[in-house]
Amino acid sequence: MNEAQIIENYWQTGTAVQQAAARAGAMTVTDKLAWQDVLRRQLDSVRHLKILDVNTRTGAMAMLMAHMRHTVTGIDQSDGLLAVATQRAAEAKLNCRFIRSAPDSVVFPDATFDVVTVLTALHEISDPKKALTAWARVLKPGGRLLIIADDPTDRAALRRYRAAQRTPGTDTYWHTAQKLPLWEAPADALSGLLQYTGWENVAVSKLGGQLTRTGIWRQRRYAVGHIVISAAKGGRIPLTTIA
Repeated sequence: MNEAQIIENYWQTGTAVQQAAARAGAMTVTDKLAWQDVLRRQLDSVRHLKILDVNTRTGAMAMLMAHMRHTVTGIDQSDGLLAVATQRAAEAKLNCRFIRSAPDSVVFPDATFDVVTVLTALHEISDPKKALTAWARVLKPGGRLLIIADDPTDRAALRRYRAAQRTPGTDTYWHTAQKLPLWEAPADALSGLLQYTGWENVAVSKLGGQLTRTGIWRQRRYAVGHIVISAAKGGRIPLTTIA
């Protein structure tokens, strides 16, 4: 069993689904407003975009974008997570749907979406070049990619934060994730990968403030923000898997 299969199997377990649902349910109103402000600025306040949300989990971020009057499709490989997302979106009467799909082999026609978002699950991508090619294929010409990931600048703080997230039964997931290529990838490496694979207008910024995660692990404090990476679909991106 390879790393991608181990990660997929983890998210099929009831424990993983319950924990993800609890985390999304615990998001405060203040946090939701802060995330919406970030997303609004990154999407240039344009409404009625067609957005693909990769590794959507319980659909929390997808639903925030749907609240902003976008049409959102969330994809994930976990049936349990998709069931939670579908139920919550239906209860909120939001314009979003959820479909089972791998992050690097999306099941949509070419040039379907205005934006592809990968919000906080980048480190789980097992084949970055294949995924970037797949996302470019389903984007319209000039479409945008928006990635939000944990800020790896302070690696000690990031490791304490992730250690604090571990719960019984998750050790295999975390050990496997550490073997994947984008684990703790620095911002300049991610930016370079996008430029190398043909993306244009690549921009990186840091996100702190309200959305910074703080806490204590083994009597040591941590504070972890996010990095935000945006890029535009360029004409140099080959729409077949890059070797």
